Amino acid sequence: MVLFGSQNEADLMIEATQLEGFSPELKLYIKTLLTACAYAGSGNVMKVQEMQHLVAKTKEEVHPKVKSIAVIAISIIALGEEIGMEMITRTFNHFLQYGDISVKKSVCLALSLIR
Repeated sequence: MVLFGSQNEADLMIEATQLEGFSPELKLYIKTLLTACAYAGSGNVMKVQEMQHLVAKTKEEVHPKVKSIAVIAISIIALGEEIGMEMITRTFNHFLQYGDISVKKSVCLALSLIR
């Protein structure tokens, strides 16, 4: 809850977080979730693109659960901006066409968040 809306101040905290004892997939999942909380409603295009890059990676590179949370993070970040939400709707259409099953499942929830 401390990170909600803190944006740049949260970047140092997210990067400095030592998640020793956790698997690399869980570390990436937690960092993605923290980033989504920190940039919630900001419309930050760079963070949206960062999440899109996570979704575009293969199953071997990124765990499907990380991809799912990245899709939801895209909608949470774009929530505050009308033009951004229209662009995200187009992006979600591409996710539905070309994404794997974990991404397709997450798109439904992400679309409901921006509407």
